[in-house]
Amino acid sequence: MTRTAPHSATPRRSVPHSVRRPAGAACTALAATLLAAGCASPAGSPGCETELLLTHHDSGEQVHLTHAAAIGVQDGAAYTAWAADFAFDEEVTTWFDPEIPPEGNLAWISWTVFNAEGEVPILEAGDQIPADATHGEHVLVVVHQTADEDFGQSQGAEGGATLTDLGEQLCAEIDYSDDQKSLVGTLGATVVW
Repeated sequence: MTRTAPHSATPRRSVPHSVRRPAGAACTALAATLLAAGCASPAGSPGCETELLLTHHDSGEQVHLTHAAAIGVQDGAAYTAWAADFAFDEEVTTWFDPEIPPEGNLAWISWTVFNAEGEVPILEAGDQIPADATHGEHVLVVVHQTADEDFGQSQGAEGGATLTDLGEQLCAEIDYSDDQKSLVGTLGATVVW
């Protein structure tokens, strides 16, 4: 299922209630997060560069994503990363995705927990997060966005991601597929917040 929606710097995704930061100073700090380095893959970590191949199953169209950034939520209980085929140097937060140019492609990648009860465990390097986890467990979510469409269907989701490094950067090996799309390769994203 394809959803068509205008794309601008407006709220796009939300974090499950169990992994939201408290209001106040934390939200102010989040809103002030500015990514000024163009979201290039981080240097100095061998094997941790963004080299992802996004494929649509119906059309066979393939896109190479080479720019990335990420944010951590609730002290590392969840992460959101953006991987794109264009450089972006704007503010990225829990509420705002990078603005996508007319011919651009963005993968919104999240390691999160839906319907969590109790405390959500902190993610660590070495964790393997499946795309088909049950509610209450960490799950990998992938959405493809263009300037005017969201491909967010997750029916038939399988595969997952292995987190290979967490800290100032988020590194992961991703092998994800659903009935609509697949995303395969390496993510190396500077954690900007």
